[in-house]
Formats: sequence, structure tokens, C-alpha cells
Amino acid sequence: MALTTIGEMYDSAIESRTPIQTEQIYPPLNRLTLQQIRQDPETVEYLVTVESTATIPPTREDLNLIIDKVTLETTPYTPLAPMVAARAA
Repeated sequence: MALTTIGEMYDSAIESRTPIQTEQIYPPLNRLTLQQIRQDPETVEYLVTVESTATIPPTREDLNLIIDKVTLETTPYTPLAPMVAARAA
């Protein structure tokens, strides 16, 4: 979406006093840490630590993620898996 379109949508919402749909993008709400556990010719396995700064107190979750080197598909699939795979690549 072009910045001018976003600006026009914002102006229109302000003028009509309609709620603006927003999403926080900075600062990040999750901090990812990747630690490589093992690697073979087809896959690489990471220990992924996700720290959520959106909650008080911050929450932490660990998961083992296996990424196919060719397809970048992840096992298991989680909503954050594509971001982790892109960062690992």
C-alpha cells in the first residue's frame, strides 16, 4: 500500500471520527534468540527463544524448530516460524 494511500485513509478516518485500525510495529513486541542445535545436508535445527515484551511481566517460550534448507518449511509450524526461518536464512 502506498504511503499516500495510508495517509489519505488516516485523514479520512480522522475527519469522519472513525476508529483507526493500527498495529504496533516498533518497538518489536517479541525478541527472538536463535541457537543452532544441529545441522545435516537437508535440515538445520534451532532452539528458538521467544520473549514477549507485550506482557507484564514479560513471558518466555522455548521451542525446537527444524527448517528444511531447500523449502524453508518449518516443523513444527507456529505463527512466528516464517520470521524465524527468514532470519535463520
